[in-house]
Amino acid sequence: MLAAQAADGCASARRQYEGLELEAALRTAQETVAADTSRPLACLEVEALALIVLGRREESRGVLTELFERDPGRRIEDASLAPSMQRFIEQTRAELLPITARVSARWIVFESLRLDVALDGGLRGASAVRYDVHFAPEGGDAKGRVALEGRAATATIAVARADVRTVRVNGRVVDDLGREVHQFSSELLLPERPNANEVVVEVDSGGTPWWIWALVGTAVVGSAVAVAVVAQPDVPAAPDDSIGAARVP
Repeated sequence: MLAAQAADGCASARRQYEGLELEAALRTAQETVAADTSRPLACLEVEALALIVLGRREESRGVLTELFERDPGRRIEDASLAPSMQRFIEQTRAELLPITARVSARWIVFESLRLDVALDGGLRGASAVRYDVHFAPEGGDAKGRVALEGRAATATIAVARADVRTVRVNGRVVDDLGREVHQFSSELLLPERPNANEVVVEVDSGGTPWWIWALVGTAVVGSAVAVAVVAQPDVPAAPDDSIGAARVP
């Protein structure tokens, strides 16, 4: 099919869609796409929109996937779409964005390190993170698997070596079948390690356990979340007017 013919076909499908002739618009768009090896994006857009409005979302997901893979920056504007339909389009786009992983680590107590992995982009069915870590300068290795909760995964790693200042993290994001969705690697300089009788507590100024203020003796200011190092306590029961039971992350 000549480019001019394809353009005419897509324009006709768009007019039918805007005139609420949804079945006709869908048929015209699909016939034009089938007849042109370039599979015109304008026709794919009309096809996806018609399928969404007709309630055939799973079919439209496949068309949207092709559309966004070929033109990641494409914006589909249609003021007549219900908000739920607009969200569906944006969610489909978000699932196709490249995955990136942000890795951080902090001490909880002398023997335990908390490793956090936060994912951005399209998860593509990801359900867990497999990690392999190496500590320096004294060495030491650990590996494991943690489930994703939303877009984040947290692991607590026991560290026996005395001199540990950096950690190299090699990770794989996997789906329910163990298939690799994304690989990442990061080398982190660790914060100062607490003493053996200290615990590091993440302090949220909007709702800090009552007993932390009693132990620290002062408020944390200048940020919404900070880290305090306090003597490792036997956590007392929360009084009736407290914000609830305390937790050490």
